[in-house]
Amino acid sequence: MKRLACLSRYVSLVITLSLIHSFTLLPLNAQPLSLQQCQDYAIRHSLVIRQGELQVETARLTQRQTERAVWPTLAGSMSEALNLGRTIDPFSNGFVQKTIHSGSVGLSSNWSLFNGFRQHHQVQQQTYMRQADEAELMRQKQEVGQRVIGAYMQVLLSQQLAELAVSQRQTINRQRDRTKALIEEGQAATIQLTDWDAQLAAADYEVVSAGASLRQNSLLLQQLLNWQEAAPLTIQVIEVPEPAAPPAQPSDWIREGLRTQPMAQVAGWRLKSAQSGYAVARTSLLPAISVGGGVNTAYSSAAPRELFPIGRQLNYNLGQYVRLSVSLPVLNGLQARFQIARALIAKKTAEIDVQKVHLQLTQEIEQAVFAQTLAFEKWQSAQRQVEAQQKALLAGKARFDEGLIHVIEYATLQTNLNRALSNQLQARYEYYFRKLIADTYQN
Repeated sequence: MKRLACLSRYVSLVITLSLIHSFTLLPLNAQPLSLQQCQDYAIRHSLVIRQGELQVETARLTQRQTERAVWPTLAGSMSEALNLGRTIDPFSNGFVQKTIHSGSVGLSSNWSLFNGFRQHHQVQQQTYMRQADEAELMRQKQEVGQRVIGAYMQVLLSQQLAELAVSQRQTINRQRDRTKALIEEGQAATIQLTDWDAQLAAADYEVVSAGASLRQNSLLLQQLLNWQEAAPLTIQVIEVPEPAAPPAQPSDWIREGLRTQPMAQVAGWRLKSAQSGYAVARTSLLPAISVGGGVNTAYSSAAPRELFPIGRQLNYNLGQYVRLSVSLPVLNGLQARFQIARALIAKKTAEIDVQKVHLQLTQEIEQAVFAQTLAFEKWQSAQRQVEAQQKALLAGKARFDEGLIHVIEYATLQTNLNRALSNQLQARYEYYFRKLIADTYQN
């Protein structure tokens, strides 16, 4: 029996030492990442963010393309032809039965003078769409950052809980060693050692469970970051302060959030884009005026070479033109009216989307502040619980030393204190996490 007990203690000691080593998040020769560095890494390696960046780049190209569309067009043309058999002589415009080599060259330009400011509104619409895509990208980055905060804090909390479990096991082990010494001196019954062994086995289970939770949360953080490095991920330990005061009222946060939060900016820019789209649709009812001009010339091998060499032909056949075009929409199957109606519906839909986003953002801020408030109250309750359990354990220790209570009763008091310390630790980390999330709505 003694050998079996010694072997059990040896195995427990090995497990404890190995778990303490595994709880260390900062292995040798590893560079730990801060919370901000983890957020930056997750953003850089997020496939969703990469797609958002490509969408923004596409919007920028579309905006520049629309801006260039207001410039005049200039086009050149050149052609060479070889006609065989019966054909028209391009010099005399008569039919001939011979092989003719001919060519032409020209230059033309066109400029839209007025189209109901359609191009102006299109440029505005594309600009607003580009700004909406940029704000959407910022919103995606904010969401990734918030998820990283949660995973990062969960790893740190798991580490603290694991260390607390190891510390609690060591406390129980010291109590067991003290009881064993009393038994050897004949001052305690042997059954008490068995009770402490049972408590020690339960503590070993808590240590193993805390270690498994730590490894699982570390894996979740790696997956969230899309970790692609050969070295294992290590993070810096944050000194989480104790809550000092409950959070402020969310009214000021809501006003600031409706102005600066990416979610609200996305809805605002899309509304402006829809308004510009409605203005574009209305221009289809207005006339369009454009001016154009060009110059062209040609040559042909059918012309007498001695009288009309190529250079003289180009000058002889030179022609210029200037054109003024006016387009008046009279009747096109009421297509313009339908386009305007659809654009108006899109604008009204965007207005409702703004209201929905403002409502959603207001509720999110209220929920974030409310969650922080609850976390503060939970921490206060956990504080009182720890103080009460510490007093109960101190009184129980005195009774236990005098032999007035059983080992199980004393171990239960110790377990209650351990549970209270765990609740206190979780409440402190939860408050800090809620505070970080609420702060994202202010920045």
